[in-house]
Amino acid sequence: MYQQSNTKQIVIGVDPGIHTGYAVLAVTNSLVVLECLLKLSGDRTLIAKQILEATEKFKCSTKELRIYVEEANIRGSASMKKHGAFVNRVYGEYIHGFLAGHGYSVTMITPMRWKGNTPKSVKAGKLLDRYTVQRFVPPNDLEKLRAGKKSRWEDPVDALGIADYGVRFPVNVLDSKRIPA
Repeated sequence: MYQQSNTKQIVIGVDPGIHTGYAVLAVTNSLVVLECLLKLSGDRTLIAKQILEATEKFKCSTKELRIYVEEANIRGSASMKKHGAFVNRVYGEYIHGFLAGHGYSVTMITPMRWKGNTPKSVKAGKLLDRYTVQRFVPPNDLEKLRAGKKSRWEDPVDALGIADYGVRFPVNVLDSKRIPA
């Protein structure tokens, strides 16, 4: 169980898909600290179990824990790709149901809501400036992310963006499209 005494809340971001990103931010009175950044791969059941296991480490009865999972939008540019929006949506819905079934309230959030029309390299650059990710992401991948090039760490950085949005603009689960279990 997480034992950081000055932490007010834990905010978790998940970017679902065959390659899933997972990020945990701990919020104190004066700052927000990146506690965990993971890249997960596999089938949806394995990924959901890995997310549950990682989330359980941050569970604490005296602190607020909020989970945001990206709800993939079906759009022409990405929908029919091998690992496109259809697959990501299936993974996201599965992760949502799996966590809700274990008693967690989960907010589904669209990409437009957390990142708008900001280009990936610009959003990644802002997140890399705001948080200390060097202990998780290798230097060559940091360079790729800043340059807007493909990196194995794109999904975890997107998950960081989702969690960051959850810190800056808290969304009540009841405000989202889905009602908690």
